[in-house]
Amino acid sequence: MDTFQPAIEEYNSLEDAEKEALSASPALLDAWVNEVSDKLEAAPEVIKKSLKLFIAGAEQAVEKVVALTEMDKLEAKGSVAEEVKEVTRYRKVNEINSWAETEQDLIKRDMAIAYLRKRRIESENLTYQEVSRWIPTNAQIESVFTLITLPDLLQTAKPLARNPTSSRRENIRQGILITQIIKSLDHFKESGATKTKILKYISKDTGRWRKSFDPVMVWMVSNSKVYATKDGRSVIYYLPKYHK
Repeated sequence: MDTFQPAIEEYNSLEDAEKEALSASPALLDAWVNEVSDKLEAAPEVIKKSLKLFIAGAEQAVEKVVALTEMDKLEAKGSVAEEVKEVTRYRKVNEINSWAETEQDLIKRDMAIAYLRKRRIESENLTYQEVSRWIPTNAQIESVFTLITLPDLLQTAKPLARNPTSSRRENIRQGILITQIIKSLDHFKESGATKTKILKYISKDTGRWRKSFDPVMVWMVSNSKVYATKDGRSVIYYLPKYHK
């Protein structure tokens, strides 16, 4: 296999310390390969194989390249299925939490009404029959919500931890997205941003990064790291501090 010369030129443009860092960290190497892949519009496999052949040629260790290539093939298997499972799990947690919160609001409202009726009986010397049909205003009801403690049986489900995929490359992409999504939404402030606007801002509006974006955003929304609102057919994302 011939080396892909543009990739070698990118590698040779690095400082010696950067090359040593790539050599010492497979995760950092994968992240660099993905960045160069996007820049040169070439498959990551081409970039990685070219780099390995180049390094192996310099070190006279071609057998190492063969072994790493086989590892890459094994890494790629199953990543799509894992992403689907991850999104399904997050959606289920959101469904449970939404149901629990609705039930909690109904219970809190009933308890608030009962408490306010009791307070009128005590303060105005009335009978229960006299206040049983009285319904407090919404403002009165909401004013005593903080006094109400709900039973543990209806506590919302715990947010899920992000479930790593079987692909190291995908894990790296998702880790990069989490950091850069937060930075981009901090830039857009109260205006928020759509998926496309975020990806364009961080220079990652490609098919591969768009695919990685969805499970990352589901995780961020379900864990309240990001808020989402519908605007027509679009979804706008905000950081919590900018969400009204």
